[in-house]
Amino acid sequence: MATYTLDLPGIPDGSAGDFPHVADALAQIAQKAHELWLAYASGAPLPNGQVVKARSGGYMASIKLRPMGGMAWEVYSDAPYASAIERGAPAYDMKSSLGSAPKARVAKHGPHKGQKYLIIPFRHGNPDANYGAMPLAIHARAKTLSPSHVTGSFFESSVNRPEGVRRFRYSWGDRLEAGLAPKLKPHHKTDIYAGMVKMANPGNSRHNSYMTFRIMGEWSSGWLRPAQVGKYPLRAVKEQIEPIAQRTIQAAIEMDLARQVARIEGAFR
Repeated sequence: MATYTLDLPGIPDGSAGDFPHVADALAQIAQKAHELWLAYASGAPLPNGQVVKARSGGYMASIKLRPMGGMAWEVYSDAPYASAIERGAPAYDMKSSLGSAPKARVAKHGPHKGQKYLIIPFRHGNPDANYGAMPLAIHARAKTLSPSHVTGSFFESSVNRPEGVRRFRYSWGDRLEAGLAPKLKPHHKTDIYAGMVKMANPGNSRHNSYMTFRIMGEWSSGWLRPAQVGKYPLRAVKEQIEPIAQRTIQAAIEMDLARQVARIEGAFR
């Protein structure tokens, strides 16, 4: 992940108790930087005109704020793909992960017998979701599907993990028919909602999950991720916050030094 440090006026040596205005200013600057990064992660337009289009809320959830001791703060992301969003990434054949993916399987029958494959789940959000939102018409049809359920789980040896991986058993309900939406790309076999199921939440029937499942096999012709251009949301945060932070810290230093001078002068009266 890219690392950026704010260029600030020299912070005096001492504790937060000695420099309360500086300590408070640094905490507020860190909070504002955190809020601005979250805004960009949620889709607010960046100064360079780009927009972060994460498929799920994982990127937002990964952006965190923590104290580093003394008066220092850190705003960071622990998402493994945060660097790709920030700086970009080269083209990548996702099928290369089949050699190490814990849940990879081996086809036992048919023309691809002996080849590895993965079943990839995709979650589709309700129309008002801030990620993966499905169209209103698709959602209206999906709500009428009879639900699918997870009925249990078991451990099974995997081609890449002999000690076993946890797999789930399902009772399947209806699946959404193909052709209700256009294909995203001409070479796709079908639209992204074809085969979608309504996964029932046993604890809350109002919060069903809508999922599709796709197979990525060694034989697949797709699953090629194009090169990603860096969007630099964190750099944008630094560039916007830094001039404000410089003025704020300089004013805080002056207030705290004046406070200390007044305290020293008072001691000699």
